[in-house]
Amino acid sequence: MNLSQIESPLTTYNLLITRNKQIIMKTKIIVFFTVMAAVMCLSTACAQSRITSKNFPVRAFLAIESNSVGNLHIRQGSDTQVRAEGDDEMIKKLDIRVEQGTLVIDMEKTIVKKWKRNTKLDIYITTPSLSKLEQDGVGNVVFTGTVNVPKLEISSDGVGNISSDELICDDLIIESDGVGNIQLAGKTQILSVYSDGVGNVNTENLIAAKAKIISNGVGNVRCYATEEVDISAGGVGNVTYFGNPASKYIRKGGIGKVKAGD
Repeated sequence: MNLSQIESPLTTYNLLITRNKQIIMKTKIIVFFTVMAAVMCLSTACAQSRITSKNFPVRAFLAIESNSVGNLHIRQGSDTQVRAEGDDEMIKKLDIRVEQGTLVIDMEKTIVKKWKRNTKLDIYITTPSLSKLEQDGVGNVVFTGTVNVPKLEISSDGVGNISSDELICDDLIIESDGVGNIQLAGKTQILSVYSDGVGNVNTENLIAAKAKIISNGVGNVRCYATEEVDISAGGVGNVTYFGNPASKYIRKGGIGKVKAGD
């Protein structure tokens, strides 16, 4: 037998690793599209539901933690306000409170499990400042208008998309471990992206001076940096950087590609 036809143990190991990653990728993609189809229906009101609204009196806060079902609309304003609109039964089950400077949005677990995909619930939040958003629930998050803060951390462990009109900050940290896309616009001095979830992180329209990207997930990552990019790609998704930065530090160990955008 020709020795060149015999696969070395290392070659076999690499093939198994590659195949396992491809299987994981296909499984996560199926979960992503299945769950996202349900999340999109949050914006459609159920004809049989009784639609109402309720204001929740809360004191000032600097962080938001959501563990409920519903879409969040976050805007920056001089006052602190929280208002919910949607299905009357769901609003009755909402538990909204401030704990140690964090606005906590909870809902009874039985309601979350029985949630119908055509049931509407939107929560409108106004705050003078914000340092952290932690989305562990089900629903989309939208930053409306201009949000200008020194530092902002966005953590996504739930199901749903996160988007913004214009974020302005010195330091922006994005942790994507959930199911859904993150698409942000604006500008920052330092951008840090940690992508381990299912879904894309697109900050092409968010201009950063320096960007650090650690991609170990399934989705693609896009960023814009004018001075420096530091990219570590160990996942399935691709990483594309824009802005033609002078300094580039790139390490690649996964299936995905790392490339400069047009």
